[in-house]
Amino acid sequence: MKQSFYDPTSHIGTQPIRVLTGNILHWFENAEQNFKQDLISEVTFSGLQKSIHYINEETKISDVAYVDENKQIAIQETFLSFLWSISYGLVVMFDEVIMRPRVEENYVRTQADIDRVNKAKELFDYGLSLLDNFNKWDINSLPNPEYYDPNDNTYIEKINAVFLAAVNFVLVHEFGHVYLGHIDLDNLLYQQGQQPTKEEILEGEFAADDYSFKTLMDGADFIANKQTVSAGIIAGLCALLFFDRSLDGYDHPDPDDRIKIALDKLNLDEKDNLWGIAALAFKLWADKYKIDLGWPPIVDTYKELFYLTIDKLKTHRHRNGSS
Repeated sequence: MKQSFYDPTSHIGTQPIRVLTGNILHWFENAEQNFKQDLISEVTFSGLQKSIHYINEETKISDVAYVDENKQIAIQETFLSFLWSISYGLVVMFDEVIMRPRVEENYVRTQADIDRVNKAKELFDYGLSLLDNFNKWDINSLPNPEYYDPNDNTYIEKINAVFLAAVNFVLVHEFGHVYLGHIDLDNLLYQQGQQPTKEEILEGEFAADDYSFKTLMDGADFIANKQTVSAGIIAGLCALLFFDRSLDGYDHPDPDDRIKIALDKLNLDEKDNLWGIAALAFKLWADKYKIDLGWPPIVDTYKELFYLTIDKLKTHRHRNGSS
């Protein structure tokens, strides 16, 4: 039987992702064993605001996350809904459509399996729709973290953990800009009537990515485990693919580069599922923007599948005149 996990006395917001805001803060404060001390230090000496600003407005996605002029980290509730939906869709579609037929002997897809995949795809499409328009999340029909039967959908709690790791990567990245001095340097340049160059901005973004990656992996076993944190990092970066047809990160590194860098840093086994989930994300990105990348033929490993997909993407970008 479905049950509601919403508590009106503690959960703020209007979207079902609100039930995880306390978890988001807990994961952020405990991203690494000594991370809370770094937070306190930046609050004391650098002016970082103590709280995260959750932008609880029923609007389409306008931003991922940022540090505002008062040094407060802000993140949009609609983006959080998007991130949970994309993470759920990617993991369930990969597990049910790609992995299980490969690893389960005499696998036969049941109607329940088909229904599960269809709901995951429907939720994935809902998440994508938030890039263009705000629509309410149908918690009676679609998987969600607020209203569900824990015995009927074991994926939800698994995705909650992946989602929390993904949000943590985003938030620690933003904190990294404060910790590494990027915000103070930018403010100084603005006061002098100057602006950072695109090269300087990109250098800072790569540094913040590296800082967040290292912090989360150093603290993975403190807050959860390396498998969950790794999955969250990759799911979060894969979600960013869908923001743009060109895969141009503009003032951020290109999203495909960020995924490749993270996967290489994780030093995964060539058969690790994360290679396959990333490849699936590229295929779904191509489907969204009606780009014919083609799907590579049968391969031996998910890592091979990922790099064949990357090669096809490079060919597509070359033909279309992008770098």
